[in-house]
Amino acid sequence: SSAFRLNAVYHDADVAGRDEVYNKRWGVAPSLALGLGGDTTATLSYYHLESDNLPDTGIPYSNPAFRDRPDAPARVLGAGDGSPLDVDMDTFYGLTDRDFYKDRSDIATVRIEHKLSDALRIRNSTRYSQTHQDYIWTQPDDSKGNIYYGQLWRRINSRVTTVDTIANQTDLFGEFVTGTLRHSFSAGIELSKEQGENDSYKVETGSGDILTGTPPAPNPNWSCGANVGAAGGYNCVDLFNPNPHDPWNGSITRNNNPTNLQTTTRSAYVFDTIEFSPQWLLNLGARLDGYS
Repeated sequence: SSAFRLNAVYHDADVAGRDEVYNKRWGVAPSLALGLGGDTTATLSYYHLESDNLPDTGIPYSNPAFRDRPDAPARVLGAGDGSPLDVDMDTFYGLTDRDFYKDRSDIATVRIEHKLSDALRIRNSTRYSQTHQDYIWTQPDDSKGNIYYGQLWRRINSRVTTVDTIANQTDLFGEFVTGTLRHSFSAGIELSKEQGENDSYKVETGSGDILTGTPPAPNPNWSCGANVGAAGGYNCVDLFNPNPHDPWNGSITRNNNPTNLQTTTRSAYVFDTIEFSPQWLLNLGARLDGYS
């Protein structure tokens, strides 16, 4: 009357032509069923999936909106047409010592089902989940005119997000007959609550500049100027020959200024499939949601 199952996965992959990029993940999902074959059954399950990647945001576009920069070196590119820049396949603008992308999901579920009669059952499911997303990745910024001077700004994007969700659903389902019509129905209520926290990182470069969405004073508006390589804290690189292994030695701290969100949902529903004949079915349903 009992059964146990265990699923597991491990994945490790590189990306052809992109030497620095990788994708790794592993997961496990055990489940236990009790009371099989009886009037009351219970299923307990757990799901865990975790990933660790080096994100790849590709290459910049040839932004057609040219912006003159009199402080920059000699211009090497003309105004573009919006297509991707013609650079080598293995050109990578990120930083292996800084960039990362991590995901984690944990889901626990308890489901209890009871047989009221041969044609009627009731089922209750409760689920708790937590998802976590954590990343810093480099966007090859093509918006400020640096690319026309053979330079590129390593623009930082970051996030630290955790979402907790609890949900409960109760279903009453079964079959009955009215005259010559056979009904298969399901009715129930669903309650859920989700709480999320979204924060970001403050990244301090080795040169002491702080990037919080506004560029440091020496490089206004993400403008490279002459500060390529070490002179600009490795924020600005050569467009055609970036070094993803630049010796970045800055610090990473949480901004600790999160945005919080709470969502509550209350739902009730009923669905009925009416069989007139083996060839003709009528599906009817209604659902009411209260959402805040």
